[in-house]
Amino acid sequence: MKRLAAALLATLLGLAMLEGALRVVTVLPPAPLFVDIGSGRVAVSPDWPVIGKVQLREVPTRLRIVWMGASTVQGVPYQPVSSPPRWLDLILAWRGVRAEVVPIAGSGLDITRITRLMGDVLELQPDVIVLTTGHNEYLRTGQLLGGRWWYSLQLGWRLNLLIEGAALQVGRIPTLEHGFDHDAILANLRTQLAEMNRMAEEAGVILVMTVPICNLSEFPPALGDNPGLSPAPDQAWALGQDALGLGNRRAAREAFEYARDNDRWPHRATDRIIAAVKDAARVLVPLDRIFEQASRNGSPGFELFMDHCHPNLPGQRLMATAVADVLEDLGLSEASGLRGQAPTIDYVLPRLGVSAAVQQAAEARTGRALVRFALLSGRHSSLTDAARDILVAVQAGAATPIGEIETNLLLLELKMGKLAAARGRLAATMRNSPRSVTRLQHLYDTYPWVREVFEDNSVRLSGGELLPLRRLP
Repeated sequence: MKRLAAALLATLLGLAMLEGALRVVTVLPPAPLFVDIGSGRVAVSPDWPVIGKVQLREVPTRLRIVWMGASTVQGVPYQPVSSPPRWLDLILAWRGVRAEVVPIAGSGLDITRITRLMGDVLELQPDVIVLTTGHNEYLRTGQLLGGRWWYSLQLGWRLNLLIEGAALQVGRIPTLEHGFDHDAILANLRTQLAEMNRMAEEAGVILVMTVPICNLSEFPPALGDNPGLSPAPDQAWALGQDALGLGNRRAAREAFEYARDNDRWPHRATDRIIAAVKDAARVLVPLDRIFEQASRNGSPGFELFMDHCHPNLPGQRLMATAVADVLEDLGLSEASGLRGQAPTIDYVLPRLGVSAAVQQAAEARTGRALVRFALLSGRHSSLTDAARDILVAVQAGAATPIGEIETNLLLLELKMGKLAAARGRLAATMRNSPRSVTRLQHLYDTYPWVREVFEDNSVRLSGGELLPLRRLP
């Protein structure tokens, strides 16, 4: 008994020492965002690989605008050639404004991670910071999930991050059952936005916030049915489609917003997150109203977005134009007489280097992402149809390896229960692009959520064939 007590005491002391060490490490400043590369220039440090490559003069020589955010600001899926900051740079030059636009963004960044970059960004001496955030608050919830007591410990928090990362590797999606603490997530967002306002005000920098915008009318809920809700998110989304068919735009938008806000996994900024951004903004870019006016039916869809929240080229143009207008309203440049206007897409794309091949590659990335989304969610919905339509269009352009497109279409056919079509596609792909089938086999062997779509059809993938589950290798 004494040995057990001594072992337990030693374990507790060890954990306490580890906790203390982690707390010391936590309060130490992280690696600087920028490093000196000589000749009065700085660049994003290699220690920050999530942030896109940026080089600029340490001391600005013209109006400096820093645009902070996540994948939307990076320009997904067109990055690095096209993004809202690059559009803004060209629009300002077209209006005769001498300025530089510096994108500081990384895919998946939530507001907490963005706020941590604020101090380094202020060292660039920007005149304006544009902040675009809101869609990633449920992507990596970390210690905000559930509000459990052990998240106050560094050891517990870091262990949770490891578990969370392992869960993502096997394709587990956060759900209501995992305990989203919506109030804590919202409170953290408000706290971080207030902190960014404080830091900007102390530095004498204008902080502009954009309203989060998303694909409302043509992107269904990620996980759909939410126990205890009536109507369920899936049902509400279908009601929105019906309302559009009847020409009732207001009812349709209300239904789409309800479906977005009550999804079991909020993968787009909810009404509460949007309201928090609006409340915090000292200067606001009303993208919600602007995108609504530019949409076909009052609820933006694929005419302005590539997927659930990333604008397509017209959407990027619209977004950057709205920001340029607000900057002009702030008096940062003389009135151009071009408010509300921007160069045409045909004029800009060659200057960005966006060829037809680049556009098709972006569409292919979107299509593959939608396939993964459909498989991860385990649902066949209009999302599956959208993924198929995109991949078929890309396949016709032949700007992406055909085998890669074929294997993704095969997965969609299995998801839709079209086993005979999938079998024929696999045989053709094995003849024409065996390396693509090898990559598909790797996905099958690695990820349970890929295997599941085969097993739902009572088959397994082996040696380039679809074999019955009961057959032994």
